[in-house]
Amino acid sequence: TAVSLKNAKELEKDAKLIDERHTAGQISDATHRELKEIIDKARAGAWDEAERMAYAFREARPFFK
Repeated sequence: TAVSLKNAKELEKDAKLIDERHTAGQISDATHRELKEIIDKARAGAWDEAERMAYAFREARPFFK
């Protein structure tokens, strides 16, 4: 992911996509807020914290149970 790779360019692409999906109603307000928190941490240079948050986000939403 952009966060685990510490790739600011990809992070911005992902941020745009997240905003677009939120606007289209594909992402809830709560999920959008959580993802924006992760993005904001990464933008501030707290990549390790953003990565921890991203893993926790994914763990809370498994594809398979």
